[in-house]
Amino acid sequence: SKDKNLWHLSHEGLDLQDPANEPNYDKPGFLEMGVSPFQAPDAPTYVTLDFEKGWPVAIDGEKMKASDIIRKLTCDKDIAKRITVDTEDYTNHKAAMHELATDPSYGSKFLGGQNHVALFEKNAEKIKLAPMSAYDQGCNEKYQNAMHDYFAGSVTFEKANENFETALKTLYPEVTFNASNKTL
Repeated sequence: SKDKNLWHLSHEGLDLQDPANEPNYDKPGFLEMGVSPFQAPDAPTYVTLDFEKGWPVAIDGEKMKASDIIRKLTCDKDIAKRITVDTEDYTNHKAAMHELATDPSYGSKFLGGQNHVALFEKNAEKIKLAPMSAYDQGCNEKYQNAMHDYFAGSVTFEKANENFETALKTLYPEVTFNASNKTL
């Protein structure tokens, strides 16, 4: 099963049910929000979380409160930079993103060395969250899923859009979809 939330997308069951098993990063549909650590520019970085009774109690062997673990994983500048360097994802840490945006030696391997962080940094402040609705996350997820098949080469662009429309109608049956101009 897949559970997606604010923090991540988790996969459970089958071979992943045993935490001793390494994930199969090459399995189609497995990675939806990032790339395999083996496709990232640097060697994979492993972070160890210790749990007691279902609660995180330590990161890399250092005991701390669960809230401090979450804060460290999401707000620590060095970790944010490492995430961006390893995955090429833009993180929510302004100082970390500014350092990478202004670093002449940083660039995306996928984009042929272009510094995508510089582009994102320039425009991130302009994003207005107030107009967001309850439908936005679902629409975004369904669009990413549909386009994943297109980018993998398993469907045409037209079929990916058709799959997106079908997924939206299933997820939000109360919303009408205007197929003539592809708007909700």
